[in-house]
Amino acid sequence: MVWTCVDSALEELAWLESDSRKKFPIANQIQASQLELRFLKMFFGCLAKWEDVSLGSEMVSIESALKEAGQGLYAAGLIAIHKRKVTDWNILTKNLMEKVEEFKPLIGEKCIVFLGCSMQCKTSTSDEILEFLDSIFKNLEDLVNSKVSVVTCLQRQIGSIQEKIKLFRNFADFISKRCIEHEKLEHLLDHIQIWANYVSCLSILYWINEMDEILERRMHVLLSDVMQKIKPCTLQVTGLYIEALKASKSPRSDTFLMGKVVGRFVDFLLENLVITLRDRVEIFREGLIFLITFLMDPPEENAEDEELIFTQVDALTSRAASVICSLQVDDLKEGLSLERSIVLSDFLEEINKVKADVGMHHVQVLNSLQSNFPWTNATGFVDSLLENVKKMLQVKANFIPFPKHRVETVHGELESVRSSLTDIMELQNEHEELKDLWTRVINVVYHAEHVIDSCLIADNPIWYNILCLSKVIEEIKLARRDVQKIGDEQMYNMQNLNARAKFSHAHPSQPNTSSIDEVIVGFKDEAETIIDRLTRGSKQLDIVSIAGMPGLGKTTLAKKIYNDPSVQYHFNKCAWCYVSQEYKSRELLLSILHDIGGINDKISEMGIDDLVEHLWRCLKGQRYLIVLDDIWDIKAWDILKGSFPDDYKGSRIVFTSRNHNLSSLAKPDCSPHLLRLFSDEESWELLQQKLFHKDGCPPTFSVIGEQIAKNCKGLPLAVAVIAGLLARTDFDINWWKHVAHSLSSRLADEGCLDILELSYKYLPDYLKPCFLYLGAFRQDKVIKVQKLSQLWIAEGFIKKSGVKCVEDVAEYLNDLISRSLIIVRDRSSKGGIKTCHLHDLLRDLCLSKVKEENFLQALDESAVSNYSSNPRMYDQYRLCIHSEWEPFMESRPTGQYVHSLLWSADYSWKEHYDVSSLFNSFKFLHVLDMVTIFLNCSFPEEITLVVHLTYLAIRGYVRYVPTTIANLWNLQTLIVKEGGYDVFIPKTIWMMKSLRHVDIRSIHSIDFSDSKLESSPLDNIVTFSSPILTCGEDTEELLRRLPRLQKLSCRFSAPNDVPYRKRFQFPMLGSLTELHSLKVTGYFFHFKKLDKIPPFNFPETLKKLTLSNFRLPWIAISRIGKLPNLEVLKLHDEAFDGKTWEVEDGEFVNLKFLKLYRLNIKQLNVPTEPFPCLQRLVVQECDRLKEIPSSIGDIPSMKVIRVYRSSYTAANSARRILEEQREMGNEGLEVHIIN
Repeated sequence: MVWTCVDSALEELAWLESDSRKKFPIANQIQASQLELRFLKMFFGCLAKWEDVSLGSEMVSIESALKEAGQGLYAAGLIAIHKRKVTDWNILTKNLMEKVEEFKPLIGEKCIVFLGCSMQCKTSTSDEILEFLDSIFKNLEDLVNSKVSVVTCLQRQIGSIQEKIKLFRNFADFISKRCIEHEKLEHLLDHIQIWANYVSCLSILYWINEMDEILERRMHVLLSDVMQKIKPCTLQVTGLYIEALKASKSPRSDTFLMGKVVGRFVDFLLENLVITLRDRVEIFREGLIFLITFLMDPPEENAEDEELIFTQVDALTSRAASVICSLQVDDLKEGLSLERSIVLSDFLEEINKVKADVGMHHVQVLNSLQSNFPWTNATGFVDSLLENVKKMLQVKANFIPFPKHRVETVHGELESVRSSLTDIMELQNEHEELKDLWTRVINVVYHAEHVIDSCLIADNPIWYNILCLSKVIEEIKLARRDVQKIGDEQMYNMQNLNARAKFSHAHPSQPNTSSIDEVIVGFKDEAETIIDRLTRGSKQLDIVSIAGMPGLGKTTLAKKIYNDPSVQYHFNKCAWCYVSQEYKSRELLLSILHDIGGINDKISEMGIDDLVEHLWRCLKGQRYLIVLDDIWDIKAWDILKGSFPDDYKGSRIVFTSRNHNLSSLAKPDCSPHLLRLFSDEESWELLQQKLFHKDGCPPTFSVIGEQIAKNCKGLPLAVAVIAGLLARTDFDINWWKHVAHSLSSRLADEGCLDILELSYKYLPDYLKPCFLYLGAFRQDKVIKVQKLSQLWIAEGFIKKSGVKCVEDVAEYLNDLISRSLIIVRDRSSKGGIKTCHLHDLLRDLCLSKVKEENFLQALDESAVSNYSSNPRMYDQYRLCIHSEWEPFMESRPTGQYVHSLLWSADYSWKEHYDVSSLFNSFKFLHVLDMVTIFLNCSFPEEITLVVHLTYLAIRGYVRYVPTTIANLWNLQTLIVKEGGYDVFIPKTIWMMKSLRHVDIRSIHSIDFSDSKLESSPLDNIVTFSSPILTCGEDTEELLRRLPRLQKLSCRFSAPNDVPYRKRFQFPMLGSLTELHSLKVTGYFFHFKKLDKIPPFNFPETLKKLTLSNFRLPWIAISRIGKLPNLEVLKLHDEAFDGKTWEVEDGEFVNLKFLKLYRLNIKQLNVPTEPFPCLQRLVVQECDRLKEIPSSIGDIPSMKVIRVYRSSYTAANSARRILEEQREMGNEGLEVHIIN
């Protein structure tokens, strides 16, 4: 009855505490009362567990006081909180606390009696014991926090006791739900109950007494005694715990929990092991965990001799209790050290024998497993694996199911093999005896990764993972011994005989990539001829076809013509559409509409027929130029031709095609412009320009250089690729001769694929996977460099070097471009590479090497369809799906060896609901890109079972990210697209220390509530999109936790819960001292009502800034103009509001790129020498702008002025600037106008 009264009072106090979110007058009193009542409750709980103990009349007194207080406590508290009248509350709580104080001496007497006697405890249920342990834990925590006088040594002892209570609380909870032998469970619970009573009595004594020196010493002794009662030191108690474990059966779904409970219990058993045996603790620990988990989660299939093995394991587990007790530190007799060592050695040997027997029946040998692993840049893979394993050991060191000891051994063995891999890799193609060894070493390394990854995935029992790691260690050791047998002398002789060029491993140079893809030789006359056909002749719609074999430069020539100022000036609307062999009609139409400015969200959702009609309307009455690049057959033209009106305006369609007859099929009287092969002289000229630019070739290299150019068979692409190969060294004549000899040996072959293959053969090993990865993208897809870079890093192709990762990626990409293996498609405002693609011939080379080296498997819809009743099993390391969701999932796919899964299908808004089966079937993924698949569900929580993900990209109706996202311990890139909802981010994100890139459409709020994580910044995050920021504490806290941020895209919003004037202050971003790129959108700001415009607070490190939707007066831009490092400024969608922008002297001193987009500006006034470093000016859809100041053309650094769909007066002013500059002899300025 008294216990019930205490619970009632505590419940009412809890209601009061939660009534108000802010502090109120009686908050401290509530907390103090709760502390007293919780201890009182614990005493009554302890009292109830002893047999034949009662308090008699004393109980009546305390019960009466509790009843009296409880009846009015809540009502008095409400009055005190809301009406600030605390009289009744004070009386009630005072009376209650006085009664508790009167009762404390009696409580103390009873506790002393309990501590000194051995009375029998009443039997309690497991739930009652768990509740009692929770009560003790909470009260000990409150005791330490509330008593200032607690000395350090006692704090440590209490902390240690709390740890043990938590351990055994979880142990008892786990066992009570799984133990199948009730008697063993009852004995275990009785033992826990006894020492729990002692701990509760001791904590109550601490509670009721003021601490002095005498009591401190006494408490120290009593706490030490309690620790001894808790520890299973005796054979009987240790055996009791182990027998309870043996009698428990755990399902596979509980693997992690079982590992956590068993692992921590074993650690507790071994923490008092004698010092002389500590070197074998990890081995002993692993052996015990193996034995216990085998019994708790036995094999599902019954192997031969299974019963005998199970009996052996059971007997060994029972013996473990006596072995452990014999090794404790409390027995310090001389001469026992050797005896103990022998006991432990014998026991470990018996465990190893049992492991061998179990492994023989239940663990596959490595040779029987699939070996369809990639062998591209194996040394780079080993380096990446070593780095990941090292990180895993650091992050998961305290993750109990993780067999740290074995993984460390694997790491060490791999390091020892790594030193020999380079030599074997270089020689295995030329020496047959090394090929088998090389293959075996690669398989062993990949299998090691798979087994280590398995340790964090609950698909296999813990004992099975331990055995697999042992197998891997054996295989690595065998491979290492075989490598060593070759001997240094034999390896040296092979290297001399091989005499391979050392140039392939040279560090990438730093080419000037801005000009690499602009060198054009032999096209001058061709370009003039085609431009003449485009701008003169018939007013009727006409087709101009540029035809020729692959690699002749059809697209290069078409781009030169398309970008020619005279062509851009001649046509009102221009569009470039890449068709390719595989195309989607809808995408072709949308691509053309995008370039001519006839697209919006509504149009994007139209069907094909409506798009054809809309495009026709947009082009009606216009003189237009449409380039259809790489068109293969007449079907594509048949689809598009109805969109092109013929208004006798002189419009033109340009084809680039391998098919010479295509133009005549489209228009019978149209003859193609056939590109010829280069002459030997033109090939030599192109090779010189690629290698030496305007400096000319040194005489020493002329003869051999001409021979190399001749051997390229007049194909410009082959010349460009070979130039990239030659440029890798410092012009070594022997290297040129080697290349010339390799080319001449392939002259008998038709085509140039073999010639191009030389560029791959001599590509540095670390660049080969980067090049082959391009084969994952569809032929008709433009590749975004940002995404490609993040995928390269996630795959481990880039050696991680902290914040330099981005620079390393750029270096790798530029190297591939300089070798003419990648074609730059678009550049960013700062001149960096924005998108790229592969030439068709190089893509053919890429795909052939992808298949040859097992690098990845690309599957279209026909390949993924499965008409079998069995699930489709994939064993490739990387899968790229060029198919919709349904065909792939209908095959019921599964792949335990699949490391990367990438969807490269067309973007689809078709909604998909059930996606959980995918994540259950591909748990070993490190890279998952399904951003083209729309998920009609919130964030699929099953994704967080795929714990090894480093790259995750999804799209769908996501409202929140689950707290379990922190399970993805190595996640580096998190992308969540579309959805239309603001997204909530949980506090667990602050545990994800590997995160580098976060791109979530609209982050509404982030949870900062966990005080333990307050000092946990995410030092590795460099890009972050797109939080909603306000001027407040949450924004300040967010920015404080992202100290290394380099790129931020966000939305500034006016909060509603602050005073009106403060609502229009901007967030302070000045603390982000490494930020160099910032994109900000304004949201719900109305500055016209304010007398004073709030200033922006941006860091001085900023180099690129994009602003939109602020509608600020132009005077507010002066603060931005003072940023010393700003190079790129984009003002979009009424970022500033007003007729005139007055640029002042001394502003924007380092600005190189300026874009004005959809602004209502009429006048741009600049000083005599504005924007001293400006190189590019873009004016787009500014239909009120009267003119571009003529002084813009006088800027020495100015290169390009582009005017798109703006006022005619602005376009005319740009033309005048060009004319003036030409008259002044400035041939370098380009002006492009599209209206």
